[in-house]
Amino acid sequence: MEYIYSVVNETSERGADSFGIQVISQSCGCSTVVEIIHDVCSDEKKIAQLVDMCNTLRLDYVHLYDVIDDFLSDI
Repeated sequence: MEYIYSVVNETSERGADSFGIQVISQSCGCSTVVEIIHDVCSDEKKIAQLVDMCNTLRLDYVHLYDVIDDFLSDI
């Protein structure tokens, strides 16, 4: 099974933007949204870099929360 990660843009009731990560599994020609992790970061450029890295390295979904924890401790 392969996972594809993408940035999700969310706007709060106060109008502030935050960005999350959507996880899509691809198997046998079918795509399914596995999870959306909300409000990871307010910096679109940084979250886009994280998502690109996850896709480039073909990150297995079971490691995503550890990667996010490491990412947040570095910013």
